[in-house]
Amino acid sequence: LAMIDYNKNAIFSSVRLLGSVLPRVMPQAIVSCVIAYVLLRFAAKQEPGELFSEDGYVLYEFMTHPYVHQVSMVSIGLVVAFRINIAYNRFWEGATAVMSMQMKWTSALLHICAFDGRPMNATVVPPALWPVSAAGTRAADSSDGEKDRLAFRDNVAHLFSLLHAVAVLEIKECWETSCLCEEAPEQPYPFSTTLSAMFPVCQRLADRVTPRAHRLRVEVLGGVHAQELAPLEKIRDHAWVEIISLRIVRVLTDRIRAGGLDMPPPITARIFQEISDGVLACTNAQKIAQVPFPYALFELMRYIKWYFICSVPVAIVSFTHSVVVAVTFSFLSSLLLVALNEVAEELEDPFGEDANDLPLLDEHQRFNEIIHEMVLQERLMIDQQGTPENMAHQERVKRSLKKRQLTRSSSVLESAAALARGH
Repeated sequence: LAMIDYNKNAIFSSVRLLGSVLPRVMPQAIVSCVIAYVLLRFAAKQEPGELFSEDGYVLYEFMTHPYVHQVSMVSIGLVVAFRINIAYNRFWEGATAVMSMQMKWTSALLHICAFDGRPMNATVVPPALWPVSAAGTRAADSSDGEKDRLAFRDNVAHLFSLLHAVAVLEIKECWETSCLCEEAPEQPYPFSTTLSAMFPVCQRLADRVTPRAHRLRVEVLGGVHAQELAPLEKIRDHAWVEIISLRIVRVLTDRIRAGGLDMPPPITARIFQEISDGVLACTNAQKIAQVPFPYALFELMRYIKWYFICSVPVAIVSFTHSVVVAVTFSFLSSLLLVALNEVAEELEDPFGEDANDLPLLDEHQRFNEIIHEMVLQERLMIDQQGTPENMAHQERVKRSLKKRQLTRSSSVLESAAALARGH
């Protein structure tokens, strides 16, 4: 499921049901309308001890001055702003952790593709001596280790895709290996999803009808073998990311011992550092997912919300005795503040399945596309290395760079001569 894509300059961009919290808070705002209407009806009764107003209404003493209610309203507004600030910080920190995790693992695979060389026992054949294929291009002979090199990179790309997939499942706290698949189907938003986003009752019914494992389908490049799922099945609630990252480190270590990744150790160590940094970013995202908003604050905010809903009609009735005005402003005041509190409740848990949560599945699909294109471009570079077109292009690039260097040298000399003439 993806976040809502909208155009803020569109006229009707703010009029939609999916992602809006207003339908969920309207029933609570109606309570304020009822309280305001009841207060005005009771204020019209004449009883001993009541204070008469100029327009004929009879007001109780607690309704004659709004000072007490204004103090409480200001305090409640500050508390709600404090909670929204905390919720948005959690949301933004979660987005930063996910993006950092994706970037670190992409960088690690990039370095692997760049640093990986031929095995030590391979016969190095110049591109000019590669056999010519039926298409007229020179392809690398499998005897020089190029086939093994490409197979290694395909395997590493598969492992990184699997690593990111299990990281997404861990962040979403889903421990079903059936969620891992070779090709994830499209999941558009049906109308039932819109109802679930509007009303919590519909969400609970949808969770019972459709299991979560059927809704979360995470694609892995090359699919997942039963032997890969066996260690994950044994550990059902933790350490999936650590298991796959350990497997990647072992594969890279074996590759180094076989003569691949033939770079100096300080440079090769950067690959392992990037993998470790990605695991750390994943752990930071899990921290947000597993450590909820403190219950004491959650409970207090619920009481404050209902106190505001019940007290704001009293403050509004102290200013006006019109039923229409009092009911309207009570509804709008309660609707907006309760909606802000509802937005904070959604933002404080950024890894759920609501329309306003972070699109982890879309980010995983994007990660798969990046590493797929990375490996594919590496294959194209190898296949086209000895072609006449590529050699001609390299010659054009060399001439262009040489011309640019001569032009810059001439401009520098002219500037120095002009400066000398000025002095």
